[in-house]
Amino acid sequence: VLTAAGDGSTSFAAVSGGGGSAIFTASGAVTAGEVVVLNANGTVSDTSISTQASASVGTKSDWDAGSTTVNLPKKVHHTSGSNVFHVNVFLSQSNDVSRFLAVTEGSGTLTVQDSEDLVSASGIDHRKTDSVVISDTADKVMGFWELSNTVYYRLATYSGGSYTLGTARSFSEGNYGQRDVFAFDSSTNIMYRILRLGADLKFTTQTLTGDELTSQSSLSSKFGTDVDGGVNINDYGLEVSLVGSTILVVYSNDSDYLTAIAGTISGTSISFGSAVVLSSQALEANSNCTIGIARKSETEAVISYRDASPDDQMLVAISMSGTTITGGTPVEIGDSSASVNVSVTWHEVAGKYVASNEDFYKSFTVGGTTVGTLGNSLTPAATGSSTNTFGRDIVSGSNGQLMGIASGVEFIQIVTFAADVTDADNFVGLAEGAISDGATGSVTMVGGVNSNQSNLTAGSYYSINNDGSLSAGSVSGRTIGRALSSSKILVTSTGTGAS
Repeated sequence: VLTAAGDGSTSFAAVSGGGGSAIFTASGAVTAGEVVVLNANGTVSDTSISTQASASVGTKSDWDAGSTTVNLPKKVHHTSGSNVFHVNVFLSQSNDVSRFLAVTEGSGTLTVQDSEDLVSASGIDHRKTDSVVISDTADKVMGFWELSNTVYYRLATYSGGSYTLGTARSFSEGNYGQRDVFAFDSSTNIMYRILRLGADLKFTTQTLTGDELTSQSSLSSKFGTDVDGGVNINDYGLEVSLVGSTILVVYSNDSDYLTAIAGTISGTSISFGSAVVLSSQALEANSNCTIGIARKSETEAVISYRDASPDDQMLVAISMSGTTITGGTPVEIGDSSASVNVSVTWHEVAGKYVASNEDFYKSFTVGGTTVGTLGNSLTPAATGSSTNTFGRDIVSGSNGQLMGIASGVEFIQIVTFAADVTDADNFVGLAEGAISDGATGSVTMVGGVNSNQSNLTAGSYYSINNDGSLSAGSVSGRTIGRALSSSKILVTSTGTGAS
C-alpha cells in the first residue's frame, strides 16, 4: 500500500495477508520477475507465441504513368476517418510538382482515388519537401515545399473520394533552413517547425486556424549540438517525431554521426535535454539516405538510417525518460549491395515494428533498447527490369495493412501483417521468485509491487509484448503497471481493462 509520513513523503509498504499477490503452481519453470499467464487448469506459465505473425504481399500499383525525369515518393501517411493512405510525391516535369495521392486498399489491391498537385512551379527542390497528418479522423494532411528561398504549405482534406485543397501560403518570417521538418499537435493545433540554419538547429511554432498557420513565434535559440556541414548528408540528415508531449529530433552532427535529442512540449515552448550520439559510424553521404523514426510510445522509438562504412542499412532502438535518451546497439538489416533507402514503422495491429528496404519487409520486437530477431521477410513485388528501391517510407493502416512506397520505379504496394497468436492476453501477474515446474510460488497481481525487474524507468508505464517481455509505454489492452524504480513495478492492471 502507499503510505504517507508526517512530513508529507510517501512510500510503498507490504500489507499483511498477501495483498496484491497469490500462490500458484507452475506449469514449466518460471523465472523471477517474469510475466506469467493463467492456464485453463489454473496453473501459471511464462508467455509463449504459438504462431508467428503471418504476412502477405499484395499487388503493386503504379502511382504515376506520366512522362517524368524524377519520380520521388517522399512520405506516406494513413488517416482512419476514411481508412485512406496519403502518398506525397515529387515529380520533375516541365514544372516541378509536389502532389498528394489518395489511395485505398481492398483485398490486397490498391486504388488511387484522387491526385492533386499542391504546387507546380520551376525550381522546387525535392530535398526540401515534407508532409504531416493534421487530423486522423477528418482525413487532413499538409504538404510543405521551398521555392525561391521561401517555405510554403498547403492543407489537403480528403472526403468522398477526392481532395479539397486549401490556399497555398508562405511562412511570414524570411528564414528558411537548408532542411525544414514539421510535427503537428492535433490536441492544441500547434505546428512545430524544426530548421537547420547553418550549423544550428532552431524551431518556431504556429497555430493552425482553418487552412492557415498563424501566430508564428520568433526563432528559438540553438538547441542540440552542431549539425553536419556536408550538403548531401544534411539534405535528409534531419527528422522529427511527436508523440504525446515528447518531441524527438534526429540528425547528423558535425562529425556526421547519428544524433538524437528529446524535448517536452508545453504550448509553444519546447524544453530540450542533452543530445546523444547513437552510432560511431558516419552516415552515408548521399542525398537519398533518409532517416526514419518509428514511435511505439512516448518512451520508445526505433530509428532507421544508413552508415557510410561499411555502407549498411541500420536500425537502432532508443528509450526515453522525459528528455533523457538511452540508445541501444545498432543492428544491420541490409548490406552494401542494397540501395540507399531504409525505413521503419510501428505496426499496432501486429504489435511489432516493421523495417523495409528495396529487398524485403521484416518485422521485429524491441526489448528495452535491444532490437529483437528480424523475421517475416517478404520480397516486394517484381518491377520488371527496374531495380527495386523500396524503403522510401512505410506506414501501417487501421486494418493490419502496411503501405510501402518505392523510389524511382513509381509504384506503391500493400503488405498485410497479421498479429502473433500469443497467450500474453492471459496475463495474471509477475513471478516474485523463480518457480520450478510443478512447484508453487508467489505471483504479484494487481495492487502488488514486484521487486524482481531490471532497467526500468521510474514513473514510466509498461506494457506486455507478444513474447511476454515488457516495453515502456502505454499500449491499449496491454499496459500492466508503472515503474517505481529501476527494479520495482506497481501492477495496476491485468492488461485487459480490468484493474
